[in-house]
Amino acid sequence: MLLQWRNKHNARYYTVSLQQDLFGGWALSLFWGKEGVRSKRVAHQPVDSEKDGLLAIRRISERREAHGYELVDVSFLPAISKTTARP
Repeated sequence: MLLQWRNKHNARYYTVSLQQDLFGGWALSLFWGKEGVRSKRVAHQPVDSEKDGLLAIRRISERREAHGYELVDVSFLPAISKTTARP
């Protein structure tokens, strides 16, 4: 799952991705910065479960919207199952 917010007043963006790792754990990847600027910030935050990750995304969404950001994109990335994965 990938969500992206933008603040049109100061050209800033915030992106969060919730993914399951190769060992079955869950993690949030956070990216933020200003459009047109090469540097961006990145953080990775482990979460205990998919449910905890979704709750964290809800809190992030509330905080972003309180700071004037608008949700502009939501993407659902397909999961790769062991039966369809290639060596």
